[in-house]
Amino acid sequence: MKTLESILDIIRQGGEVDSNELLPHLSQELRRDRFNANDWLARTYYYAGKPEQAAIFALRALQLLSGEPEPFISFYVELQTVLGNIEAIKNACKVIGMQQADSGNIISALKYFNRSRDAYINTGLGDHYEYDFDILKKVEMLAYSRRRLSIRRSPPMVSDDGRIRLAYLVYGANHSQSVLIKILCDFAKLHDQAHFDVAFFVPDLNTGDEGQVDLNIEKLRSAGGRVIAASSTDELECVYETARHISEFAPHILITSAVLADYSQYLISMLVTVPVRIGLCYGPPAQYVPPSLDWIISATIHPLLDSPCSGSIVKLEQELPNYT
Repeated sequence: MKTLESILDIIRQGGEVDSNELLPHLSQELRRDRFNANDWLARTYYYAGKPEQAAIFALRALQLLSGEPEPFISFYVELQTVLGNIEAIKNACKVIGMQQADSGNIISALKYFNRSRDAYINTGLGDHYEYDFDILKKVEMLAYSRRRLSIRRSPPMVSDDGRIRLAYLVYGANHSQSVLIKILCDFAKLHDQAHFDVAFFVPDLNTGDEGQVDLNIEKLRSAGGRVIAASSTDELECVYETARHISEFAPHILITSAVLADYSQYLISMLVTVPVRIGLCYGPPAQYVPPSLDWIISATIHPLLDSPCSGSIVKLEQELPNYT
């Protein structure tokens, strides 16, 4: 029997390998050993200029993968990008995300779900988004399993002072020149404080550019909004802290700004018990509008056409990116 290393040398030199010589290495008892063999074969064929052959072993390695997904998943994405198989990248990141979620690695799971959704734009092959209902259901289950021990009854639709409490879940606080932040500032200015008690909740105080976050928080405050930001340096704790802050505020209506642009936003929203959920929709619905929303607000007709929710068109003065 040839050693795996000798087989790899043949491939590196451009030679052909009899499949019977591979079988002892691909049929080892331990899953880890079978993964390693397929991983090495995939990488060797790829760097030998045979990506189609590499893909056969890479797919089998993906199916055998357990534990830490890197560095294999980065190699897999590079390989499938060369082959132009973006759907394979989407599926692989989704599979890894599901594994991470089942293992309790929630932030890692959410990041792989984001990579699955963003597969086309991350590979430079277009701004293409579509719903993945399996991922949505998994995020909802993560929220429900966390929420079981702390279910709170929804508040009545009007508070003691006669005002309706509105909680905005802010997306893009760490983005420069965010159109969504500008839109939220407009809403902050226009709410009649005699009838509405309004608060903006920021989960990403310690992620990305902290100076940019501070700047956007100040913009919201200057527009008349009350801002409550997470303070933890831990990403998962920021998620839970933000959900806790919203729950303590006890809103009558939760308003999301781009709740599917980052699945951590969707997790936060589903951790909160609230009578009414409204989503802003200023782009592809698969980035903004989960089917669980009660209503959406759009500035133009185009997002509303593809939305799975009922909604209204509210014209804005802000210049928005084209959506077709």
